Amino acid sequence: MLATHPVTRAAFKEYLRATGQTLPVALARPEPPTAPVTYISQAEAAAYCRWASAGAGHAYRLPTMAELQELYTE
Repeated sequence: MLATHPVTRAAFKEYLRATGQTLPVALARPEPPTAPVTYISQAEAAAYCRWASAGAGHAYRLPTMAELQELYTE
C-alpha cells in the first residue's frame, strides 16, 4: 500500500536540519509547511526514507515502477 499522506515540507526540512544539509531553493519558497515536498531528486527521496525508517523503527521506501503503474492504471 502506498502512503496515504505525502511527505510534508516541514518533515523534509526537519530531515535536512537533522542531517546537516542545506535548504534547497525550492524549499525556501513561502508555502505552507503542510504542503507536500516537491522538486527533490529520487536520491534525496530515498535518503529521506532511510532517515525516516531509522527514526520510526519500521521501513519506508519509494514505490516501485510497477506499483506506480498499477496506481495510475486503476
